[in-house]
Amino acid sequence: MITYSMNFQYKYKHTGALFQGRYKNVVVDSKEQLLHLSKYIHQHQTTYSSLPMYLKKIEPIDWIYPEYILGLTDNYRNFINSTNKSNSKKIKKLTLE
Repeated sequence: MITYSMNFQYKYKHTGALFQGRYKNVVVDSKEQLLHLSKYIHQHQTTYSSLPMYLKKIEPIDWIYPEYILGLTDNYRNFINSTNKSNSKKIKKLTLE
């Protein structure tokens, strides 16, 4: 990341920070946590979301493997669309926001 920033700043004569805030990460150490983080990501999808691949609307590209996440719940579509106060609390504890 540092090399990219340095090259960008040199090439475009830019000064200051390129990215907002510091890089953050969280350890995913359970299947439940992985499933809820997947839900969080898919509920906050962008234009380039993998959600259609998880919902089997399109074929997954070669580096996305939705089978593992899909195997953690009976119905992924219902799971990501469900809103549950206790689930919201779980997700809040597991994310960085």
